[in-house]
Amino acid sequence: MVGGVTAVLDRADRLLWWLGAHRRAAVGGLVALAVVVVAAVLLLGRGDGAPAIPATAVAVVGSQPVAAASLAHWQSAYLHAQTSTGKPTAAQARSSAFQLLVLSAWLEQEARAQGVRVTTAQVGQGVAKMLAQFTGATRQQALAQLGTTEPDLRVQERVALLAAALEAKVRGRVPAPAAQAIAAAYRSEPARWARPSERDVRVVLTADAAGATAAAKALSAGTSFATVSSRYTTDAQLARDGGALKGLQPGTNEPEFERAVFTAPRGRLQGPVRLKRGWVVFKVQRVTPLPARSLTAATPVIRKDLATAAQQRAVDGYLNRLRARWRAKTRCRASVRDPQYCGA
Repeated sequence: MVGGVTAVLDRADRLLWWLGAHRRAAVGGLVALAVVVVAAVLLLGRGDGAPAIPATAVAVVGSQPVAAASLAHWQSAYLHAQTSTGKPTAAQARSSAFQLLVLSAWLEQEARAQGVRVTTAQVGQGVAKMLAQFTGATRQQALAQLGTTEPDLRVQERVALLAAALEAKVRGRVPAPAAQAIAAAYRSEPARWARPSERDVRVVLTADAAGATAAAKALSAGTSFATVSSRYTTDAQLARDGGALKGLQPGTNEPEFERAVFTAPRGRLQGPVRLKRGWVVFKVQRVTPLPARSLTAATPVIRKDLATAAQQRAVDGYLNRLRARWRAKTRCRASVRDPQYCGA
């Protein structure tokens, strides 16, 4: 678990969250990302300066076509995916594949515009590291377990590395928090910084408010956290652990989650609480007081917390601008039109 309540995202999963997309079907635990990498071509215009959609494409992002063949390839990957919610329909697979292709095309062109590059060697290293997790398996056996091919895996790794590099560039421009801000945080949140505690919590993490409400209703009726977590949570590790998060300490989790957890009474169901990546319902099961901390002692962890929050706000703003900019440059055929991604 990253930050206690959010899932450990592999790089492909992180890209989807980074771009604000909903998670779809996964192939062997890896989201089937796709990106159309084509040579630059001159396309005939419509008469208004915008490129026409070639006969072999379903959309154009900027001047880059989204090939129908690529859509068919990734639609097939989704149709054969094994997911926790069952196999998708053909329409769901096609929609997911299209969204991923467009998002990936946005990212490729944004990276070029920002001067962000990923080398072939970096991609190769990332793929090798991923395959090395399958101890005792050959390269082909590892790929079979992932449910993908090496070319597709290299595409996934390249796009994920570009996403990470763009995010790092945005985060790197954010100034460090001032001493006054650190002192204000220390005074305003004593349960996190001045009088901290360590807490064991049971949590259900859902994708939307409806799921969280249903989970809360089931828990209130006496259904166990293990059962409710396995039914509603979107985090596989959390589901396997029966919703248990042990030894949570301030400054290691998403701030919204912490503010709720470290002010909640023990033994009482709380939520739903909205987080950046979903909704949570939780119950604090154990509270262990930690030594009181002075402002000086708490400054490093508060500085990190405030810096992370400021960087995330910067990334969120950047992504909003990125989506608006590239959506306006995305032209789609009627057969695949999605208002979230098709603008022009």
